[in-house]
Amino acid sequence: VSQSRYCKNVKDDLGITDNSSDFLLTRYIESVEQSIINYIGYDPVAANVTEKFDIADNNLKQFIYPSKRPINSVSSIALNGNALTLDQYHVYPSHIVLKTWQHDYQILTITYNAGYSVIPADMESVARELAIAKYLNRGSNVSNGPVKSESIGSWSRTYGNSETGGGSK
Repeated sequence: VSQSRYCKNVKDDLGITDNSSDFLLTRYIESVEQSIINYIGYDPVAANVTEKFDIADNNLKQFIYPSKRPINSVSSIALNGNALTLDQYHVYPSHIVLKTWQHDYQILTITYNAGYSVIPADMESVARELAIAKYLNRGSNVSNGPVKSESIGSWSRTYGNSETGGGSK
C-alpha cells in the first residue's frame, strides 16, 4: 500500500505483513479519503489555490470565506485587478476580512495556501478506522452490517445469510 495521505498504518493495524491485500486496502483507503473530502467539502491537504469571487453591490461582503481551510497564508488579494495592501485585509484560519471595498460590482481574486501539511491525528485516526472496518466487513451484507443479533425486552432479531443458517426470528 502506498503512503496514503490519511491512512498510513492500516496494514500495521491489521497485522498484515505481505502485499496480497494491497490492492483491496488501497481501494478502501481511497474510498474513505474521498468520503472525508465530500463530507467536509474540501480536500484538507495543503495546496496553493486561486479563487475569484464576484461581488455585486446588493451582495456586498466584508467577510470572505474561501473554499479551502485552514488558510495558512495569502499571496495576493486583488479587487477589480488592483492589488490590496496588507493593511486593507486581515486573514483568519477560516476567512478573510476586507477592511476596504467599493460599493459597486467587483471581482475579488485571492491567491492563498490552505490545508494541512500534516493531516491532524484525529482525522487520520478516523480515516484509518473506517478503512479497517471496510476491510474487516468486506463481503458482509451491507444492510445488516457486522451486527449478528440484537434484542430489546422480549423482542430479538438474529442476522445472517442462508448459507450459515441465519435469518430473522
